[in-house]
Amino acid sequence: MASQVCSSLIEEAERRGYVEFNEMRTQITYICKRRYTDNFMDPEEPIRAFIYSWLIVDKGYLPSRIDVEHRVPRRTPGDKADIVVFTDSGHPYLVVETKEPNCTEAAWKQAIEQGFGNANGLRTTAYLLIENGSRSVLFDIQHFPPTERASNRLGNRTVIAENYGIAQEFRLISGSPQDIAAVDLRTLEARVRRAHAAIWAGGKRDELSAFDLWSKLLFEKIYDERHTPTGQPRQCQKSPTETVIIRRDQFDKL
Repeated sequence: MASQVCSSLIEEAERRGYVEFNEMRTQITYICKRRYTDNFMDPEEPIRAFIYSWLIVDKGYLPSRIDVEHRVPRRTPGDKADIVVFTDSGHPYLVVETKEPNCTEAAWKQAIEQGFGNANGLRTTAYLLIENGSRSVLFDIQHFPPTERASNRLGNRTVIAENYGIAQEFRLISGSPQDIAAVDLRTLEARVRRAHAAIWAGGKRDELSAFDLWSKLLFEKIYDERHTPTGQPRQCQKSPTETVIIRRDQFDKL
């Protein structure tokens, strides 16, 4: 993994408010299921920060369903999983064990065993990822016995599905009977006021930032109405199975 790619993902997660650094950037705080702070100078910590950021930015998992340094039941008090992604029902979905870049083969094998111990300790875990930035392996935990280490290898981290692999179903399809339609002026005014209030955040966001976001949203909405091909889902809508509604980076690209 090129260091610039790793750094850019962490910086994006920081920009979105999912990680914070102290002034000297020697400590990192993860904003997820709970706030957790650790030493960013530790060789393994940038790898954990990268995977945490990658899961959110590239794979669409909610920070509120991710825990860092998660305690594993029925193991020694010091045993904690580096990262655990939970389902919306609270069951462990993915356990991640990270190691420092260019770790020895013995350390890599130890990480695999540590990861399996944590994944099996959490019982309902579906997948296990072992990662050091340049090397990664994803294991299927749910369909194999706890001792299996070969036939349950699925590939590297890129095999991990976006948003738990849940297919997105959209209600508004361009040109369909359920597509958007004109509304009366009174309804339109009420919806505009509601959107404006949400963007302005009750005065918490400064007027220029609010106006900037409002303008981009209008342009995106107009583009969606004019250019979405017939039979394709409208872009300005949220799927019931979608975890990320509006990303700031999508606004910035408009």
